[in-house]
Amino acid sequence: MPKVSEYVKAITEARGIVTVAAESLNVSRDTFYRIINKHASVKQALESARESMKDIAENKLFENIMQGDNGSIFFYLKTQAKDRGYVERSEVNTTVSGNIVIDLVDIPSNASDD
Repeated sequence: MPKVSEYVKAITEARGIVTVAAESLNVSRDTFYRIINKHASVKQALESARESMKDIAENKLFENIMQGDNGSIFFYLKTQAKDRGYVERSEVNTTVSGNIVIDLVDIPSNASDD
């Protein structure tokens, strides 16, 4: 059975991906999760590794935005600029026959909430 410090190292090296960390120690995912729940240091290492990956992903997103990548720009605006009117929402209406109709509605950036 690996030591707690080995679990910390494995989850850090696997960048928070439990399956990869478990495989590197030749233990099951269930065993790894039991260790995470039992040892605060392993849980903290998991949280830290996942936060680090979020930082890396955000950096890449910002790089893509600066390079003019439209998908990245749209994603950022839809998730971070809702207060400026960049909102996409789905409306679900049911008809008498019971069919579900989904309409995508683009709301202009000058629309108010009134």
